[in-house]
Amino acid sequence: MSQIDAVSTLTPSHVDWLSVPLPTQLPSRSFASAGLRPRPLPPMDAFAATHSVLEGSLQQPTTARAAVIAPNTAPGDFGRRPGHFVRQPTPAPIVAKVEMKNGMQFDLRATETMSDPDWLGLPVPNPPSEPHAQVAMARPRRLPMLEPAAETDADDILSQGFNDEVEQSSELFSMESPATEDSPNVDDETLVGLPRRLPPIGDLAAEEESPRDFIASAGMSPIARQLDCTLNDFSATPLPGGTEYNNPYAAQWIYDSKAAVPTQAPWIEWGRLFYGDGITPRGRDWFGPYNMVRPQFYLYGDYRTGISAGRNAAGRTDNWSTRLNLDMDLRITDTERFHGFIGPLDRAGKVSGIQLKDGEIDYQSVINPNFVTAFFEGDLGAMWGGFHDQSSPMELPFTVGLVPLLFQNGIWMEDAVTGAAFALPARHSRLLNWANYDVTFFAAVDQINSAAFGTDGHAAQAFGNAWFIEAYGGYIETGYAFVRDRNNAAKSYHNMTASFTRRYFDRISNSVRVIVNSGQDLAKDDRTADGGLLLVENSWITSAPLTVVPYANFFYGWGRPQSVARAANSGGILRNTGINFDTDGLNGLATLDPTGADTAGGSIGVDLIGNQLDRQLLIEASYLTEHGNLNPGVDGDQFGLGARYQFPVSNATLLRFDVMHGWRGDLPNVYGTRMEYRWKF
Repeated sequence: MSQIDAVSTLTPSHVDWLSVPLPTQLPSRSFASAGLRPRPLPPMDAFAATHSVLEGSLQQPTTARAAVIAPNTAPGDFGRRPGHFVRQPTPAPIVAKVEMKNGMQFDLRATETMSDPDWLGLPVPNPPSEPHAQVAMARPRRLPMLEPAAETDADDILSQGFNDEVEQSSELFSMESPATEDSPNVDDETLVGLPRRLPPIGDLAAEEESPRDFIASAGMSPIARQLDCTLNDFSATPLPGGTEYNNPYAAQWIYDSKAAVPTQAPWIEWGRLFYGDGITPRGRDWFGPYNMVRPQFYLYGDYRTGISAGRNAAGRTDNWSTRLNLDMDLRITDTERFHGFIGPLDRAGKVSGIQLKDGEIDYQSVINPNFVTAFFEGDLGAMWGGFHDQSSPMELPFTVGLVPLLFQNGIWMEDAVTGAAFALPARHSRLLNWANYDVTFFAAVDQINSAAFGTDGHAAQAFGNAWFIEAYGGYIETGYAFVRDRNNAAKSYHNMTASFTRRYFDRISNSVRVIVNSGQDLAKDDRTADGGLLLVENSWITSAPLTVVPYANFFYGWGRPQSVARAANSGGILRNTGINFDTDGLNGLATLDPTGADTAGGSIGVDLIGNQLDRQLLIEASYLTEHGNLNPGVDGDQFGLGARYQFPVSNATLLRFDVMHGWRGDLPNVYGTRMEYRWKF
């Protein structure tokens, strides 16, 4: 009769094991896992609620060749062994086959645990129905936690009440084998004896074999000599046993708790679905195997309709207006595409809708089939690699056509211009101590919208660059553009900008931005782009930084500062200072003077976001004063109070409400309320 004792042990770190003795004589093998001693798994509190037990009572084998298989999933009755459960094991790769002198055979399998050591796992025996069935091995699993006990030897374990358990285990898992001369006694040294307690986790590092011995015993010396690093370069993860930060079930929860998120499909999606699965199709090698073609076409955008009542600087704003924004995206490869945008219901700031003028209803129809943007963009590096059957040798993104250009959050430039641009991305400079920087070069040859040139969108051209730099503990944005007047060289000028953003004292997020215009060869009163604008933006980082954001933004403008280009619906250069300076782009809600010309002021407010980030309430107070005589839109001090509230109706729709009142000194006051419905698709 040959026996295998399956014994549960308790380590000083409160980690329980199902220990099955291994033969002392193992065959030679190349797997490093065969030489590893067991290490404790991370705490798994969820074992208390998830159990599966061995199936049925075990039978005695009828042949000399005993087999061991993994237990099944159905629960069984252990009678006098309450509380002892074994998790359902899973198969693992075979490391080696072991045949003992008594004819018993084992397949030793290596498995990976959450803490990433390899294991040699022997299963709990359960004879198969077929005498000569294949040996199946199981991944070692944790037993439920037992009460901690002081460190003692194996005899003390039996004296503490484990004697009956061990006897039952030995009797339960004993297997009959014919007595032969080669069959050893169970008490000989063929099997490892009763497992002893493992040392404390803190002492494992000192008692384990050295990295050099481990590499040699695992047959890894030739491989280790080829590596740039060795095991001496790394140390054990300093996580004590029982820590919640080493719980695999907690790490797995973020994946198991995922649920389907409602999505809104584009109006048209040809090719791969916009919100499809994560498997990327291979594509076609029309441009080479390194730049595969995956044709896709999407039509998406949003529909906006809003009702407003009030008065702005130009007069009454009682209207019900509607806009439709359509984006068309034809994707060819992963880096090349054609893109276009149209606004069929608006043109040059005018929007389709119903207006109330002097008590009469007037319908204003605006139809505009022209493209607002239409451009091609791609990466020359990817295209070059595809045509030459090689990986991309560089990154050189570019675009050409009617291109939308937006720099510094739309303050320095926000317009769609006819031209081209390219960028040098992801660079760094040791000389200047720049960790990362990008630079974009652009040329706009037509359709520049700017107050410096009136309403003539064909009068000017612009050539310049914009830099984005991560350095000196913050973020730097800078740029230069030469804006050329085609018809009058005296109106040409230089437009320069720089900004620095960083966090101070872990409490204040600050941005300082300056725009300077110079170079027009005209009389001072005739200059349209001259002077500068200083912007200081601050937000307070509270204990709830995502949901409570107090802010205070200030500005000081001198002369007539201009952006390089601003679209008609982009508002004024002060649009980011506060909602009392920001247009809604639909109904014409009232604002204070947004030009920054010969004025100074600011906005103070608080932005409140819902706990689920699903709604917004914004309250703000603003002030500006004049300090020159170049701005006809300001006559005395101006004050403003405003609020905004918006929330989603569904995953694709939202409602937004705005209210504003402004006192403008000697000019008529402005005020207004509006409600907007927006549908995204």
